[in-house]
Amino acid sequence: MNHWESVTLLICLCERVDFVHVCAQKKLAFVQHLSWLFNDVLHTCVSRFKLSKEFTHLCTEFEVLSTDYFSKNKLSVVFIKFHTMCNNL
Repeated sequence: MNHWESVTLLICLCERVDFVHVCAQKKLAFVQHLSWLFNDVLHTCVSRFKLSKEFTHLCTEFEVLSTDYFSKNKLSVVFIKFHTMCNNL
């Protein structure tokens, strides 16, 4: 086990998430909150973002369907994915 793997394992044992996964979780939460607003301009922006490669990558990486990622339980998939990655070390 190299130095960074031990740091990742320590983060996981503390039941925290690393920076990359925190950013992904915040992006999903931000888009989720924007989608709940009743603003046509923001709704259009969210619709355009859902067509982007970045959104597709987030949905693919965390196994979230683009149609149901708005449910509150789906934001915990980022932590579950990180925790699974730590268990495989």
